[in-house]
Amino acid sequence: MRTFGSLISLVLFAACAATPAPPPASGPAGRMELRMGNCAAAVPGAVTTLTELRDGVALDITAVDLGAAREIVARAKRHAAAGEADPAALPHTGEHGGGEGGHCPIVHRGTRVTVTEIGGGVRVEVIALDPAGVAALIEETRDRVKWLDPAARGE
Repeated sequence: MRTFGSLISLVLFAACAATPAPPPASGPAGRMELRMGNCAAAVPGAVTTLTELRDGVALDITAVDLGAAREIVARAKRHAAAGEADPAALPHTGEHGGGEGGHCPIVHRGTRVTVTEIGGGVRVEVIALDPAGVAALIEETRDRVKWLDPAARGE
């Protein structure tokens, strides 16, 4: 009988324990196997500015440091060359372009990506192929740009 009473006490104690806080938001999808090594906006020292366009977004990705600016240009050109990825053929593993699911603000799914060099980096225009997708593209890009800020991730 004593064991039964102890068991009941244990169950009641467990039921009254504080509920743990939910984990923080994880941000965009993707595991970041390469730590965003293909993303122009992830170059150390890069500053990303988003401008909404009628049919998509423009991202000015720049850096003061010349080496960082060169790396921004190189990474952005890889994005422009990647075109629209086929998610069925290229699962998002961080090993190749695509932007289907990830953290980089250069979204490839349902878009056309063009890159123009500007002072200190690039302007990347990401244009929605379907006009109905413009609002979602802007929102997703804005979320990804915000996620680049360590303070926004709780770090």
